[in-house]
Amino acid sequence: MYFYDNGIRNALINNFQPIEDRIDKGALWENFIVSEFVKKQSYSDATKDEIFFWHSKTRSEIDLILKQNGDYYAYEIKYSSNQKVKFPNSFLGRYSPKEEHAVNRKNFFEFI
Repeated sequence: MYFYDNGIRNALINNFQPIEDRIDKGALWENFIVSEFVKKQSYSDATKDEIFFWHSKTRSEIDLILKQNGDYYAYEIKYSSNQKVKFPNSFLGRYSPKEEHAVNRKNFFEFI
């Protein structure tokens, strides 16, 4: 579940610490990126694009998928720019995404 506003998320869990001091920084960062992407899509002509996520029975996941004109674009969102990203073969084989992207603190402006 993603929140449109991280402030609401933080209020619900009563945690207003700086992101660097938090144990949930990965989830907080992922929520921020997804919500900003959804906001960007709502302001653009891309409103016909489908946005969703994917996970397998074995708990592999893709954080964000954009389906645009029949093509899939997969995004893995990581707080750390040093973290390696591997897209699950089960996803790649089934959906054959046109592009796969790792979104992190160094490149997120290109994404949102």
